[in-house]
Amino acid sequence: MRWLLFLLVLAPSVGTAQSVVLDLPRPTPLYGEPEITVIRVLDLRADTTTVGEAKVGLFNRRRTVEMDGGTLPALTSYLQALLPEAPGRRPIVVGVEVLYVSEQTTAAAEFGRAEVQLRFFEETSEGLADLGRGQAMVEESALDVTRRHAARMAQALHQAVVTFLSSAPLDREESPVVRTLAELAADTTAAPVSSPSPLAEAAEQSIRSFVSGGPLVGANGVGGRIGYGIRSANAQTWLVPAAFELSVLQTENPDRGIDGVFAAFGGSIQVARRLGQSPAYLQGGLVISSGTETIGSESQFFLGGRLSAEIVRYPTDRGAILGLGVYRSRLFGSALYPRDAGVALTLGRQF
Repeated sequence: MRWLLFLLVLAPSVGTAQSVVLDLPRPTPLYGEPEITVIRVLDLRADTTTVGEAKVGLFNRRRTVEMDGGTLPALTSYLQALLPEAPGRRPIVVGVEVLYVSEQTTAAAEFGRAEVQLRFFEETSEGLADLGRGQAMVEESALDVTRRHAARMAQALHQAVVTFLSSAPLDREESPVVRTLAELAADTTAAPVSSPSPLAEAAEQSIRSFVSGGPLVGANGVGGRIGYGIRSANAQTWLVPAAFELSVLQTENPDRGIDGVFAAFGGSIQVARRLGQSPAYLQGGLVISSGTETIGSESQFFLGGRLSAEIVRYPTDRGAILGLGVYRSRLFGSALYPRDAGVALTLGRQF
């Protein structure tokens, strides 16, 4: 019995010590003719013990995040595969200043972020010539954001390298600043010194709540709906797994000679993808709803759902939401509204 009690007490403490391990996918070499190849990677962060924090399990227990095989070996392997050695390419040393994954959990969704800041050097007889920086932050929403930390980290690394190359730092005429390894190790101004990192704290402002709704013009009647959700303004693709919606319709079924009013409340899953760099999103949704309908003095319960597809314009900050799309619904147990299809207009405001 003593051993059983000891194990029960020890088990939670052992569980909290476990880390989330990221295994970076092997990248496809960069297209085109990049002028550089990576020969070495330096970790210039103030805290090199972790690459972020994850929330796992039903109760969102906090776990540190590590790279499979160690941070420097994993990054070296990834960057050398992204920028492989080739004739005519200049050997470059990459310094890692920011490397962090984080999560934010709200009442309606989970958001995951990966942020990277890389510094590029060329070895000289006097030290390391500073060629410039590249940085990126990737953010998305999903049902389980922890599973995609490695994919987001790889995407952020790729974008940081592309950002550096697109700035054409290798064509600069001015002489770069030359620094020694000791000077670089002492300079931690660009590295995060707390959790979450400065970039992640700034990114918290990208989580936006919104209220939207509008008329439903269908074959069986005309009504309206109103809903609430949360989205990420930075994400190209985002998911709202629990938006809530209330619909109230006045409808008529001429085939049965009846008319009445029904009200439905439901939760929806909405998936949206940004259309290029425009503020418009292609959005699809599934609403599972239940409610009651009243015909004369009698009321009855129904259960069903609605599929929709629409183009919705969301502001990058606060502002108006406008969208137009089509829908198709099926309600079981409803005499007024068993099936319907029509047009949905979306109006709302993002906060």
